[in-house]
Amino acid sequence: RSALARNARNLGGMKGRGPAGTYEAPTREYEGGVERATTGGFRRYPRLPEFYADYVALVCEGDRYQQARGKRARDYYQALREAGYSTNPRYEEELMVFYRQIGCEQR
Repeated sequence: RSALARNARNLGGMKGRGPAGTYEAPTREYEGGVERATTGGFRRYPRLPEFYADYVALVCEGDRYQQARGKRARDYYQALREAGYSTNPRYEEELMVFYRQIGCEQR
């Protein structure tokens, strides 16, 4: 598990202020396809259920990520990236590695 998952109970790399405050951590951002190291403020949660509820609210209740709804696997991750969830141009490829590791079938 990452330090973000262990220390902030944030499994999705969600930035901002969470119900338990903010956790500062090193991260990487991409601007114009160029990777740069930086520090980000990530949402901190007291317990995992609060993280899951916040993630679902972010993706399912707002307009920003509506193109991801109903999609699976690579298509879901790509729609999130295209809507601005991640600046990583390889976001969906990196998450598909995890997706396969937990035993989900690839689409």
